[in-house]
Amino acid sequence: MDSRRPALDHLAVLPGLTEMFAAALAAADPDAVPVATGGWRVRDVGAHLLGVHRWAAEVVRRGTRPPRLERPDVVDDELVPAYRAAATELLAVLGEVDPERECWTLDRTDRRAGFWPRRQVHETAVHVWDVRSPVDPTPTALADLPAGLGADGVDELLQMMPSRLGRSRVPLPGPLALHATDVERRWLLGTDWLPASDVAPVASVTAPERDLLLHVWGRGRFAAVAGDAATLQAFDRAPCRG
Repeated sequence: MDSRRPALDHLAVLPGLTEMFAAALAAADPDAVPVATGGWRVRDVGAHLLGVHRWAAEVVRRGTRPPRLERPDVVDDELVPAYRAAATELLAVLGEVDPERECWTLDRTDRRAGFWPRRQVHETAVHVWDVRSPVDPTPTALADLPAGLGADGVDELLQMMPSRLGRSRVPLPGPLALHATDVERRWLLGTDWLPASDVAPVASVTAPERDLLLHVWGRGRFAAVAGDAATLQAFDRAPCRG
């Protein structure tokens, strides 16, 4: 299967995820501090995702990279409706575009408009956890994610990593294996950060898919790690995982 066209229907999943985020945002204390977001408060995460959705919609409209929008300055009472409006706009734009149309993306190996539904699905899923994490800072806060979404998110990050690291791509000290135990998905990264198949890993990261998704996005150490410490630390410190 072409990894750029995974079985998960991202356009079908995204509306439920955006509503999940809106509901979590409405229920959360806007002053609460999520886990692992660098001191942002819940309101900051909401404004950030609102801005990301607006920006992604503009990318798809143009097909080229527009200036990155600043995080909107929205008062608390207006944040949830403003977020829902941005999500509605994004869904409309994504639903109208030919997924094969040429479009700027975050992945130099996939310059199609069809990149963006998947990217917005995983951006939203991780931020759902951020907003819920002040109350439940464990992977159970994502128990309502669709099956397979966690593994797909890991797959997406590993696919994008070489492009997102760019010139900062210092080689991994050794090959690294990741394993999503509940869906039996495995990945092997070579020292060049690219998929590998013929090398023996010196380190491993193992967890159920939702735990692994949070781990690889730097949201917490929810996976079992083993092997070479330098390789594990290099993966954890990769700047594209924030």
